[in-house]
Amino acid sequence: SFFNTAENEGTDGVDDDGNLIVDDVFGYDFYENDTLPLDENGHGTLVASIIAGVEGNGYGGAGICQDAEILPIRVFDQFGRSGLPKFARVSDVALALDYAGVTGVDIVNLSLGGSFFSYTEFAILELLSSEGILIVAAAGNGGSDGYGDDNDTSPIYPASYDVATIISVAAQDRSGGLARFSNYGLESVDIAAPGTDIFGADVARNEVFFEDFQTGAPGWVTGELSGNESSDVWLIEELAGEKFLYDHSLAYDSYLPNTDTWVRSPLVDLSSVVGARLEFDAFLSLADDVLYVELSNDGFSWDIFESFTY
Repeated sequence: SFFNTAENEGTDGVDDDGNLIVDDVFGYDFYENDTLPLDENGHGTLVASIIAGVEGNGYGGAGICQDAEILPIRVFDQFGRSGLPKFARVSDVALALDYAGVTGVDIVNLSLGGSFFSYTEFAILELLSSEGILIVAAAGNGGSDGYGDDNDTSPIYPASYDVATIISVAAQDRSGGLARFSNYGLESVDIAAPGTDIFGADVARNEVFFEDFQTGAPGWVTGELSGNESSDVWLIEELAGEKFLYDHSLAYDSYLPNTDTWVRSPLVDLSSVVGARLEFDAFLSLADDVLYVELSNDGFSWDIFESFTY
C-alpha cells in the first residue's frame, strides 16, 4: 500500500512533498479531514484486496495485481454503498480526485456514483484524463427495485461522463451474465467484470446482534397491514432439524402474495457502533411478490435497505 516516505521522514506540520496535504503518510480522509483514511464500511478494503491482496498473508485472497501500490482515499461515511444515509459530498470527491492527480497516481478507482452531473467533478476528471490517468468507474447498482438501470437513458456519474480515459464497468454474476442489480448501457458502459460472490478482505468486525431462532424469538413482533387476505403470519417452523422464520405455515400451501405481513426484530442498539453491516440468510419463493428489508432509526419511519423479487 501507499507509504509517503517524504512526509514520514519530514517535519511534522509541514507539506514536505508539496502535494498540498500536510503529513499524509498513508493517504487522506476527505470525509473526516484527517490523515488516517480508515475504512469504516468494508467496501474499500474489499476492492483493494481484489486488486492488490498478497497471497499467503492470511487476509482475504490473492489480488490480480499483487505488486500494485494503492493510495487510500476516503470520501464516504461509514455506511458506504449499502446503507443509510449513504452519501459522499461532491466537494470531497473533487478534492480527492485532485489529490490523487497531484500525488501522481496512474489509475483512479471510483466505486461510487450518483445521478447528478457535476461540472467541477467533470473538469477534474478531464484534467486527470489529459495527464494519461486511467479512470475506472462503477456503472452503478440500479434502484430500490433490485434491478439495474440503463445508463444510456438514466446516466450515473462519474461512470457516464464523456471523458476519454474513463472505463465504465458493469457487474457480472457467477455464471458470467449481467448481475441483476447491475446497470448497463450499450453506449455508456464499456465492459463487465465479476461483481458477485467475490472473496476478499474485510475490516475487523464485532457481532452486535445474532438470532438463529433455535430457542424461540424473544422480542420479535409480527403483524399485518389492513386488507390482508390471508391468515398467514410470520412464525418459526422446523425443517430438517433446523428452525427458521417463515412467512407462512409449511404444513399448508395457503400463502397468498401481496398480503403485507411483516416481522420486526428487537431493538438493536447501534449508538456506539461504526460501520454496522446487516447479514442474513433467506430462502425466497416470491413469484408475483416482493420481500423488503427495512431499517428505522426511531421505530416509526422506515427506509428500504434491500428488496428481493423473482
